[in-house]
Amino acid sequence: MALIEIADFEKWGNLLKEWARGKTPPRTPQELKDQMASAGVAGRVSDEVKSVQFIVPDDKTLVILLPAPKAIDAAEAQMARPPAGVPYPLPAFYKEAFGGADANPKDWKTFNAQRLGEYTINSCH
Repeated sequence: MALIEIADFEKWGNLLKEWARGKTPPRTPQELKDQMASAGVAGRVSDEVKSVQFIVPDDKTLVILLPAPKAIDAAEAQMARPPAGVPYPLPAFYKEAFGGADANPKDWKTFNAQRLGEYTINSCH
C-alpha cells in the first residue's frame, strides 16, 4: 500500500509550490491531511505514516532522494503479477501528455527504472 495517494496532481503540485515558496509545511501526518483537504487535494495519507519530512535544497547542495527499498520491491512485484493487465499504473495526466495514447512500453521493468531515474534527476537540486 502506498504511503500517500494523490488523485488531483494539479492541486497537489500547487500545494507543493506553496510550501517551497514559504508556506509552513506540515510537521505531522494530521497536519498534512488537513493542508491537503484545505487545498482541495483529493487523496489519502496512510495511517502507517508516523512523520513528515521536507527537504529544501540550496543552490550548492545536490539532494538525491532515493526510494524506499520496500517501494522498489512492491513496484517490481506488481509488474511481475499485474492486476487487470495493468503492470505499471500511471497517473491519468500521462495520457493527456501523450496526446491521448496510452503508455505501452514493451518492457515495463525497464520503463520503471527509466521513470525512477528521470524522476530522481528532476527532483535533484
